Amino acid sequence: MRKEEVEAVLYLVFALFFLSRPFLLLPIAGVALLHILVVIYGGKGSIRSSVDAWMISHLPFTLLVIRQLWDIPAARVALLLIAVKLLSWRLQQNHRLDAGAALSSTILYALFMYIFSAAALQTGIFYALLLVLVYLNRKKLTREAFMLLYRTKVGIQAMDKIAGAYPKTIKLLGVMGILAGFAGMLFISGYVLYNVFQLLFVPQAVPALSPLVPGVQIPGSQVSLPLAYGILSLFLVVIIHEFSHGVMARAYQIPVKSSGIVLFGPLLGAFVEPDETLLRKQPAKIQLSVFSAGPFSNVLSALLVYLIVFPFVLPPMIGFFFETGKVEIVTVRENGPAAQAGVTPTSIIAAFEGRNVSSLQEVTALLQNVTPGQSYQLVTDKGTFSVVPETAKDHPVIGVTLQEQVLLKSQSFGNVPWLLIYFARFMMWFVVISIGIGIANLLPLGPVDGGRMLQVAAGKQGLWLWSWVGTLLFLAIIFILLFPFFTWLVP
Repeated sequence: MRKEEVEAVLYLVFALFFLSRPFLLLPIAGVALLHILVVIYGGKGSIRSSVDAWMISHLPFTLLVIRQLWDIPAARVALLLIAVKLLSWRLQQNHRLDAGAALSSTILYALFMYIFSAAALQTGIFYALLLVLVYLNRKKLTREAFMLLYRTKVGIQAMDKIAGAYPKTIKLLGVMGILAGFAGMLFISGYVLYNVFQLLFVPQAVPALSPLVPGVQIPGSQVSLPLAYGILSLFLVVIIHEFSHGVMARAYQIPVKSSGIVLFGPLLGAFVEPDETLLRKQPAKIQLSVFSAGPFSNVLSALLVYLIVFPFVLPPMIGFFFETGKVEIVTVRENGPAAQAGVTPTSIIAAFEGRNVSSLQEVTALLQNVTPGQSYQLVTDKGTFSVVPETAKDHPVIGVTLQEQVLLKSQSFGNVPWLLIYFARFMMWFVVISIGIGIANLLPLGPVDGGRMLQVAAGKQGLWLWSWVGTLLFLAIIFILLFPFFTWLVP
């Protein structure tokens, strides 16, 4: 490894410890990050070439000092597009990258800079270490389009054993997966197009899709995926997805050439690589079974957890270790009835209008029967307050959120109860991500499972339909994903 490459890695790690001063360290962190990404994607230039590309592409931002210009949405758009074009062009010139690799490096540079500037310190350190790890092992990776693949033989023997032991059951599940797959394809396609309509014509509508980056709050996203839960559950979901593709292929005697990890910047995944030449020669039923196996397994595993683990496994286990306590006021809405009466968060409710309460159900029942505009006495551990409920959505409310305290029955259990709580949260995220990835993979887009299913179903005579539908939905998804960015550019 060349000296300047070692320096680039050290610069990046060094800069991450000073994320509180991004403007002072932007040149150091930016150049180091850019150089690492370029080298990963096969760039041949030195770190001086990366400095040159970084400086030229950031020249348009010197115009930001002209406040009036930045306030013009059209100028804002133009500056960003010019910067992207300059950086991509300069990377092709300086590092002899093809257009795809240069554009991938440019997009990932912007994404990683957002992560390092907006995410928590531990999240930034995790992704920095991941980036450095990929950089140091770049010679073991294969680049296909914008993705990096690390090929192995892990899991292939297990696929053979399962496919050989239960071939009839697996083939039956394949038929079920085809039916469920096309139903899911219609649902998610209609939902995406409906969401585009909402964003265009319905005020306050929010994007239905957003990038899934553990530990990073993506602008416009309604859900923030915790780093640890996100990485573990996402990894398990992807493993189930790809492993199912491999098992279905082996059930029909189609060889699996390799398995491994796929990367696009901070987004990690897995893949299984069946013999594509042999797969294309198979009847439509077999191809559709293989393609639908991944999404179907994700949805099926999520349903099994939701219908079995949540109602029948976790409750008795949690009930053995924990018990519910008194009713706690978690939040108090600003300027709401409770706030105006002086009620504060973390208060414990003891009585309401002279009646002692000991459960959330009792408090909820009492609040449902109050009359808006009339004063009621609320007794908490912090005092007694006169609250005047108001009406919201045809229901009386006092402007608080409540929850029952969860108390440990005995200290003799050690850390086991809290591990159970972590497991329950992990299962919750597993269900959410499983359904999300399973349904998203049924979109009829060229490279994903749904796209390949539609291509097979349409046949050679229907390639125009596959191309037209894929293009339409691709543009719709890009619009949804970039909608928060559009609203920032053109408020």
